[in-house]
Amino acid sequence: MFGMEIMNNFSHAMTGNGESSAEPDAETPLMRRRELPRYDTKANIRPASKVKVQICVQFFKVGEIDTLKEQFTADVVVKAKWREPSLDGQNQTSETVEFGKLWNPKLYIENSLGDPKEQLRYRLLYNDKGEAYVMEKRMIKGTFMENLELDDFPFDVQDLTITVASELPSYEVELIEDLDDHHVVNKQSFVDEQEWHLYMHTECSRRDIVIDQADNSVRRSALSVKCRAARRPGYFVWNIFVVTFLICSLAFDKYLLSAMIMLSAVCVWHALVTTLESDADRTERIVLTVLMIIYILYNIGFLIIIYVFKNVNESTVRSIKKAYLREKGRNVQNEIEKLAKMESGRPLLLGKYDADVVDYVKKLRDAGGVVNTAIVIGVAKGVVTHNDKYLLCENGGSIEITRTWGQSFLRRIGFTKRKGTKTVKTLPSDFEKKLTDFHQRIAMDVKKYDIPDDLIMNWDETGVNMVPVGEWTMSTCGAKQVTIKGLDDKRQITAVLGATLSGTLLPPQLIYEGKTTLCHPKYSFPEGWDIYHSDNHWSNTDTHLGYIDEVIIPYVHNTRDEMNLPLRQKALAIIDVYKAHRSESVIEKLRKNNIAVVYVPANCTDKLQPMDQQVNKSFKDALKLEFQTWYSGQVVNGLKEGKSVDEIIKSIDLRASVIKPIHAGWMNKVFDGLSRKTKIILDSFEGATITAAVSDARM
Repeated sequence: MFGMEIMNNFSHAMTGNGESSAEPDAETPLMRRRELPRYDTKANIRPASKVKVQICVQFFKVGEIDTLKEQFTADVVVKAKWREPSLDGQNQTSETVEFGKLWNPKLYIENSLGDPKEQLRYRLLYNDKGEAYVMEKRMIKGTFMENLELDDFPFDVQDLTITVASELPSYEVELIEDLDDHHVVNKQSFVDEQEWHLYMHTECSRRDIVIDQADNSVRRSALSVKCRAARRPGYFVWNIFVVTFLICSLAFDKYLLSAMIMLSAVCVWHALVTTLESDADRTERIVLTVLMIIYILYNIGFLIIIYVFKNVNESTVRSIKKAYLREKGRNVQNEIEKLAKMESGRPLLLGKYDADVVDYVKKLRDAGGVVNTAIVIGVAKGVVTHNDKYLLCENGGSIEITRTWGQSFLRRIGFTKRKGTKTVKTLPSDFEKKLTDFHQRIAMDVKKYDIPDDLIMNWDETGVNMVPVGEWTMSTCGAKQVTIKGLDDKRQITAVLGATLSGTLLPPQLIYEGKTTLCHPKYSFPEGWDIYHSDNHWSNTDTHLGYIDEVIIPYVHNTRDEMNLPLRQKALAIIDVYKAHRSESVIEKLRKNNIAVVYVPANCTDKLQPMDQQVNKSFKDALKLEFQTWYSGQVVNGLKEGKSVDEIIKSIDLRASVIKPIHAGWMNKVFDGLSRKTKIILDSFEGATITAAVSDARM
């Protein structure tokens, strides 16, 4: 009965019937990351006395209980209710109230692991006296930490706790149990029903938690609601203990069975010794000494038997017999004097096609071509596709060709890297101080100018290879240096990638090497892309001014118009201290267009620059995949036409003039795909700690 009630409540909450969302004008997804409403700091005034917030927790769906990691998954509904005297007697409806401007206890789940998915709903209620109450309903789906004890395994009972806490101090908020709305556990949706028994009862306790260990006076109110689950011992007895015993028994290994008997004897003795009332220590020493002597003598005897009577294992005899019969079937007339040596080790992933890939790679290297994991993957996919494409995992087969396999393949055939070792990048000794200053500068601008997420930007330059496989090759171990055909400085361009805190990927700038537009590829790029050139394809002040004119300023103007913001609304550019970014002309142009600048501290870009977190790597990895697909297609076409390996190698032209327009098409496709993956962009800003700095500024 309770289970059906909470399920209906949860479904009702998700559809939003009769309730007001924290953002009523926006369509709310089924589940989203925790995001509290933005409160008006002038309206959200701390009450004069402590506010009692009534809490009710409903376990809608309990998922996997992981005793090893000490965590469990669950879908939980947390209801909170508190008085709102400012609305007493007004008889307003939930749709007319701006909940973001009202006081809020700022609740959160104290024992959640990672970033749970949450959805908030608000509702206004009145009692018979006309007193107003705000009800907050929080639907949570996530993983929660719990101290799980295994002392009584497999007869243990585990607590599953949800701890609700407030971000406000305990002298301002007190969390109490809601006596009108009971805590509920829904057993019908329990996932681990075979392994655990979930009880219906709940237990509630309240406490104050200390957030700042340096200042114990700052305490926050918390309320813990727990349900309990008991492990089903029969599940482990029949599925683990009995099965393991049967497997060991069927093995008929004399040594294994003897060892099990010895261990069982020790366990039985440890159980019996506790029942002795007198002189137990002396008796235990005597018994354990006897057992140890027996164990040592048995092992000595077993070793003597092994060396004196060298018996062949039954499994070995069976394999020899099988090999003999197989060979006899092939040579019926001749007498078999010797069996062929059996192959050892793991079978080759590509099977009979492995030799074709080895032949191709070695001939490619002899011809002076680039050989690395990307080339090998492309060749392997091409060879397998030509012979039987359904062997590949992407077509439902069992062969998965990965980068790890490519590296293993090259080592197996005697190839080694020819590339300099990179130095390990270290953070500055005062990194923590620089991080604090960085956050403070961001927070100051965001708070001072009320800058929205859509106008908080980051962009960065990154080198992109024409053939996106790196400027290094592979050669046989001990070989002399071999010239690599087609590798020169013009085989790389610079891409300027940018994105916003809201998850929008800005149009890129591509910088080719040359003095005129003739160096640009003959390709129709999408509208909004900035295609430029420089003497060495590196970004400089002129190219950066062009990027600001062609990409940044148009985006800022369009965003202001779309969001109905003032023409002088400030934007924020978070960029590194690259020389071109700090030139006076660049700073002046940004200033004239009301774009504030915060620089990422030197030597900290790998930690604090969003583009260096995931975006640049995702862009390059996708380009590498496009190259592998294209290269494997060239191999397949050559094999279909009946060309030899040497002819296929000569037909695949990787010169810059040929590959440049093809590479432009790859970048167009990759950028289009990356622009749809907003999670990568959002995670990049979060990983660079910018999301947290902006959120703190708006609190």
